Amino acid sequence: MARFDGFATYPDPERGFRGWLVFFFVTACLGALVRGYTFALTAHSLWRTLHGAADIAPRWSAILRFVIEAALFIGTVQGLRMFARGDRRTPAFWAGFFLVSIPAVLAFDALVAIDLARLDKRDFAGEFLRLARGALSGIFISLVWALYWMRSRRVRLTYGANAFARAPSVSDDATNGVG
Repeated sequence: MARFDGFATYPDPERGFRGWLVFFFVTACLGALVRGYTFALTAHSLWRTLHGAADIAPRWSAILRFVIEAALFIGTVQGLRMFARGDRRTPAFWAGFFLVSIPAVLAFDALVAIDLARLDKRDFAGEFLRLARGALSGIFISLVWALYWMRSRRVRLTYGANAFARAPSVSDDATNGVG
């Protein structure tokens, strides 16, 4: 079984911090910066709502949006920490995170649509569909990365198992020509 020592490299070209794992790490770091920025914006919105800014959003909506953004930001940072340390739970964490982030983003969009419908007298369904259409590319990317962490050969060889799968046995490696 393989042990991933953080960013250590291996003589085996199909194992370790190479290929799509490098691309994933770079884009996840950029994503953490974006998540941090949106978290700061949401925190500022919550602060304004709680400190009496007239008619920005209902308090419950601002609090829920803050909780969703906080969870996504903290989850991204935790996932990057696990990745950099070579934690064996990394594949399951990232696959689960991407799958859970889909309904979280849709819930965030629904809260924004509720606020827009209430404040600007807009149609909730129309606003939600507009926001959800904007989220479709992110949903697709989340599904692709979740599948990568569940099915990738490099992930299996680097971390010892894919997400939600049993660890490969020695006999599996011998029959698949890995070794």
